[in-house]
Amino acid sequence: MNPARLVRFMRHYLPNTPSDQSEWQCAWEELRPDLNRIWQGFNPHQRRILIKRFGWLWNLYRFRASPQTIAAYHQLRGLQQIEFRCGRANQIAVRDGAIHVTLSQGDVVRGQHLINCTGVARDPLLDQMTHTIANPDALKRSIAIDSQLAVLDQNGRAYQSLWMIGPATMGSLGDVIAASAIAKQAEQLAKSIRLNWMINYHV
Repeated sequence: MNPARLVRFMRHYLPNTPSDQSEWQCAWEELRPDLNRIWQGFNPHQRRILIKRFGWLWNLYRFRASPQTIAAYHQLRGLQQIEFRCGRANQIAVRDGAIHVTLSQGDVVRGQHLINCTGVARDPLLDQMTHTIANPDALKRSIAIDSQLAVLDQNGRAYQSLWMIGPATMGSLGDVIAASAIAKQAEQLAKSIRLNWMINYHV
């Protein structure tokens, strides 16, 4: 399995219907349990390739909107209260009391407010850790951990008392965005800490 084959398989497996339809949603949920296992089977180079070449499609599949959100969007669009534009922001400027965003294809979008929803660009704590006590993950966006959620030191060894859970573990473990996925990580970590405590204190 490689990134290109994974994307081809997903495109073939998912039905050719809108993503808000139950048929599409059910097919996706059938795939979802195996995605993290596949991600963890990729080497660091393959993970970077997947995000670089297919990141937009990968995120489209992973972060699909719920049927209720899609219905609300269509309602607002019908009332001309919302407009969807696709493109990269090349320039952002304020002129004549309005925000002007120039997109990659040359279109200019004007508005009164601009909200950045691209996520954390830099995390000073993670930056400091990767330069002092930890290894960067495959995507160079966070720090590397093992399957037991333990942070890896600069020699690739797992710390015995330093762990990480949540979205920042994506580079090592895959899709960890949903609250349910984070809750499973928290449960796994709690059990691991309890077991280590019982072993160390001979309980």
